[in-house]
Amino acid sequence: MPEAPETPTRGRPAAGRVRGNWLLRLLAGDVLHERDALRRRLQDVRSELEAERAECRRSAALAAERAARLEQAMDLGQLGYIVWNAKTDACERCSPQMAAAFGMTPREFIARAHGMQGPHLLIHPDDRATFGAAFRRLRSGEPFDIVYRTNNAAGARLLRVVGRPIRDETGQVARFFCVATDVTDQQDETARKAELLRMESLGRLTGGIAHDFNNLLAVVLGNLELLDEAADPADRQAMIEEMIAATLRGRDLTRRMLGFARRAPQAPDRVDLAAVVRDMGPLLYRTLPETISLDLAPGPPTAPVVADRSLMDSALLNLAINARDAMPEGGRLTVSVRDLPAADPAADGSEAQVRLTVADTGAGIPPELRDKVFQPFFSTKDAVANSGLGLAMVQSFIRQAGGRIEVDSAPGRGTAFHLYFNTVPEDAAADPAPPAVRSEDIRPRRGTRVLVVEDEPAVRRILALQLERSGIDVTEAADAEEAVAAFDAGGPFDLLVSDVVVPGAMQGPALAAHLRDRQPDLKVIFQSGYPQAAGEIDGDGRGDIVLLKPVNRQELLHAVQTALEA
Repeated sequence: MPEAPETPTRGRPAAGRVRGNWLLRLLAGDVLHERDALRRRLQDVRSELEAERAECRRSAALAAERAARLEQAMDLGQLGYIVWNAKTDACERCSPQMAAAFGMTPREFIARAHGMQGPHLLIHPDDRATFGAAFRRLRSGEPFDIVYRTNNAAGARLLRVVGRPIRDETGQVARFFCVATDVTDQQDETARKAELLRMESLGRLTGGIAHDFNNLLAVVLGNLELLDEAADPADRQAMIEEMIAATLRGRDLTRRMLGFARRAPQAPDRVDLAAVVRDMGPLLYRTLPETISLDLAPGPPTAPVVADRSLMDSALLNLAINARDAMPEGGRLTVSVRDLPAADPAADGSEAQVRLTVADTGAGIPPELRDKVFQPFFSTKDAVANSGLGLAMVQSFIRQAGGRIEVDSAPGRGTAFHLYFNTVPEDAAADPAPPAVRSEDIRPRRGTRVLVVEDEPAVRRILALQLERSGIDVTEAADAEEAVAAFDAGGPFDLLVSDVVVPGAMQGPALAAHLRDRQPDLKVIFQSGYPQAAGEIDGDGRGDIVLLKPVNRQELLHAVQTALEA
């Protein structure tokens, strides 16, 4: 009988099913393991992201804190700034201080400064060329440090601006960062100190000047009184020459005094220090008592330096007066000038310099006080003799001129102040001075017609006589109204000789312009008692001549001939 087929026992899985279940369990375990690993990795990523976020928050907070501190520091330092996009030519950011210097809010400044021409329109017209050149340097990657004036209706401010380029990852200039300092008040203070220096110098000089003027007047008055009594023509001629010489000394003295007293902006120019010392010699002599001898050693002409001549004169005078006060019992004051080549050990750095030295034989300055002598109102003298701002002003002047000052002193061996100035390249050789011309060699065309306008009768009559004795036909007028009437009655004239300041509605320049409207070829000579008049008169480009009073006959006739031949 055949065997029945084997059947699986109920409740027990077959072998294939067992293997499949085992594989499923294995796969499920791997999936769970991978899931857990993935969860761990995700958790790690979350932790890293949180850490990075926290670091970003800390960095942002630190950056914000630093920015706030920078803003606060710039605010405390009264500094303004802008950030300029070099690619879009637009202002991206402007501080309130910067905008305020232009009379605007930051938003207004950003709107106005947009574009290539935007910044230029905010700058004073006279400073736009300087600003434009600096802006171009900044675009090429070079920093700048310039001073310019703003162009705002509320009043121009003077700004010192330092600009630096900011480059992108390719090395190209992407932005500019500019920091500005308002130096208007500093300039005003500098001008005020300069005025104080001039006035203090003038005050110190007054006593000596008055004494010297009295001496000059004594020479003139004494010779005039004796002139009628002198029978010998040679004696009379000698008296006349003495009076002329005294008058010319008085004229030079007056011009120097007006130069000290004038209220004018600083005007740095090329200066020969040897010439300064020679020119100041007469004034220095007048400031010293007879117990102090003056030794001037200017030497040959020096290399030019750049300084304000008026302030230079005042500084030298203050140093001389300081030396005078240091020698109450008498002594010697020496003023010397020396060129210092770049290789000279006394020169500062690699540049050639000129050294001006003012040395006295006084008591000297103790070492503990040497560093204090430039402090305002500090003095080694008593309160009565205190010279106030003198040495402080001298130090301020030399710094403005880009130089330095040194003190060499010790008790018992006097004091020497050394002023060092950097030299500048010399211009092309100046034209040689014209040969001296004698009045008898000057012969204006006879019959020349001249209209003389001068409100002082004695001065007007002298001018007329000087011209008439040379064969010139002269018509006199006391003011502009008389001059116009004389022109209407007897014109035309070859030449107008007029004081700058005359009575009436028209001053000298206005009178000349009025007459030239009717006679365009009229030549003009102005006379004035103010040294700055030559720079203030606009002669319409016609080369009008300005003479400073008093004018001797030779100067007058030479000016007439020059004007007529122009």
